[in-house]
Amino acid sequence: MKMYRYSLKNSDVVFQAEDQESGDVFGFCQEWYPTPLQRIAGCGPTVACAIMTYILWHCRNENSPVSEGRPACLSAMEEAWRHVTPGDEGIPTTRMFCEGFLEYAKAKELDVDARSLDVPQEMAFRPSFTEILRFLSEALALDAPVAFLNLCNGDVHNLDRWHWVIILSIEYSEHTAVVRIMDEGRLLDVDLRLWYDTTVGGGGFACFLLAEKGAAV
Repeated sequence: MKMYRYSLKNSDVVFQAEDQESGDVFGFCQEWYPTPLQRIAGCGPTVACAIMTYILWHCRNENSPVSEGRPACLSAMEEAWRHVTPGDEGIPTTRMFCEGFLEYAKAKELDVDARSLDVPQEMAFRPSFTEILRFLSEALALDAPVAFLNLCNGDVHNLDRWHWVIILSIEYSEHTAVVRIMDEGRLLDVDLRLWYDTTVGGGGFACFLLAEKGAAV
């Protein structure tokens, strides 16, 4: 059985860190936010912050805030919150996430294009699974992290509902598809095919490419 794999090129360099309070972590964690509201609703801005960190590190050769420890991470996360700001229901659509991220990028003087793919609640209106695989593969091939919105995890037990995470890689064959996600300082392997087949709420995907280069890097 032929397997296909696409992965970010520099996730280990950008996101691996050692936190004095919690030990080794991978990426940002919304539990670092100082207020209860931010800790409950902060998955969207946390994901946006991580994606921005990846773009800045790769494109401008800046050091990732992750490598500087929690205080620098939190400062970057607070900046992301000001642009990618949750509402009463958090950030429940890719459109809301993309609009906030484009504002965030503008504040960073970056010209980026947003790409998104929604997975509606109604099965009849959903893209095919092949379309999802194509979207993810193309983004990762361009070294662009993918923001993944899960509104209902269905039968997938290691994925939180009503939650944003980052997809770092995908491996799939004709019948299976597993994505590696970054969530709350952890790396998790999620059965994307099972999610697609069993979610009753859907969700969506988004990535961001530098406009002048047509790529995230």
